[in-house]
Amino acid sequence: MRATLSALRDDLELDPQEQTATAAVRAQCSALWEYVAELDGEHLKRYGELPPGLSDYLCPRVAELENGLKRILRSLRR
Repeated sequence: MRATLSALRDDLELDPQEQTATAAVRAQCSALWEYVAELDGEHLKRYGELPPGLSDYLCPRVAELENGLKRILRSLRR
């Protein structure tokens, strides 16, 4: 995989860029947000019927994770 990615980088003439810690954390939070959102019961129903009570169990935990991501992102603005 590394060789393929290196070849792509070279073929596309991409240059490495330095990233601040703030930008790296923001990028990670954005990526995590997608996974957290997929844990919501409404999203999971797309994959089939959920066991009884699973959506009620997940909803507050998903909200807690989303709030944590929001707090992290707010702290980066300071």
